[in-house]
Amino acid sequence: MEAINQLERSYFLLKSGGGDYRECIEWALDRLRRDEEDDDTDIALLAASHTPVEALTFAELVIERYSGYQALDAQLAAGKYLVVLRHDYLRGIETVQSLEPKLHSLYERLRFPAWLRVLCRNCRYANGANHYRDLFDKEFVYLTRLWAVATSRLQFESRYNRVISARHDAL
Repeated sequence: MEAINQLERSYFLLKSGGGDYRECIEWALDRLRRDEEDDDTDIALLAASHTPVEALTFAELVIERYSGYQALDAQLAAGKYLVVLRHDYLRGIETVQSLEPKLHSLYERLRFPAWLRVLCRNCRYANGANHYRDLFDKEFVYLTRLWAVATSRLQFESRYNRVISARHDAL
């Protein structure tokens, strides 16, 4: 199970625009080297992939078989990507300035989900004025805590509370 979680993480990053398709290929190569897959054709094809599209396609097939189709949800991938961004933000790898275009791009690609609205707006305001940073940080923590434990969009949505996000809204 840990192995599929590693592939899911690489897939989520790739699907959200923040990953490297070679991580998915390396995952498959490692599984084949260890002879842990009992001639799984999809894993062999993932290991033989040469392009991001091929790697994404075969990673999706593997993840769907082992984790179910709900694991392929774009919003779930985005939520898991947010968790990674938050870790990078805490380590100083990301800043409010570097996060703003990433969050905005994610927001557009997902077609403007309501749960991401406050975070994107707060990031924009925090980028221009430090007194908005606290609201941005609170919303970032709130969303990433929910997404860190969610295994599906439905699970996230059942725990997400718009009232809490509204309390963090800079407007």
